[in-house]
Amino acid sequence: MSAIKEPVAITASNGLMGGALFRPDDDAAHPAVIMIHGAPGLDAGTFQMAEDLADEGFVVLAPDMFYRTGAMRVMQPGWSIEQRNGLQEGMTSSADIVDVGHMVRYLHQQPYVADGGVGITGFCMGGRISYLAAARTEGIGAAVMYYPTGLVYPDLREPGSQAPLDFVDEIACPIIGFFPTLDTKHCSPEIRGQVTSAFETIDIPTEVIPVEGAAHGFIDPASRAYHAVEGPKAWDRMVSFFREHLG
Repeated sequence: MSAIKEPVAITASNGLMGGALFRPDDDAAHPAVIMIHGAPGLDAGTFQMAEDLADEGFVVLAPDMFYRTGAMRVMQPGWSIEQRNGLQEGMTSSADIVDVGHMVRYLHQQPYVADGGVGITGFCMGGRISYLAAARTEGIGAAVMYYPTGLVYPDLREPGSQAPLDFVDEIACPIIGFFPTLDTKHCSPEIRGQVTSAFETIDIPTEVIPVEGAAHGFIDPASRAYHAVEGPKAWDRMVSFFREHLG
């Protein structure tokens, strides 16, 4: 199944959010998935994965989460930490939750999107946003996190905020997460244990999946960390998960 790519402009919490939408080239209505990019921005790897997921029969929205600082900005080699952090100016957990809500409503306004819950997946910071959406955004039907960052820490950009894991009781849809074992900063055994323990307290289908021998970025075909064995395995698991829970 080939995919159609279209630009989008979505009214978001701080203006118009751009990005791209990929959908199957037919007249049917399909389940929708939001795909949130990682810290480098809406780059070639994210576009490739969005198109690949559309080829599996989903409508896939790939939003530009850095829309506040300019259209489609992507981290460049050699950038300083200040430049990299500057891409995320204006982003907070609260704003991200609101923005995902706008995306859900946008998708349900499209005639080629099927009724029912919208899926969400994300990488790095996008994994964190996917978790937050599963807990705090109405209309999310299933969530998949890849190497999520900051699940156990409050948002330092938002004084008085809580760690995402504090919202575990509010998760209202099935959620799974892929935690590569070589990512010892964001997916350490201690963090995996905290997430697992939190998930065990709720009566929702959840799973924490350690990915042995894989690093941060292992699912991204454009990343040097792409894992030729574990990447496709995790991808197939995600596709099956969304088919099961999004119809």
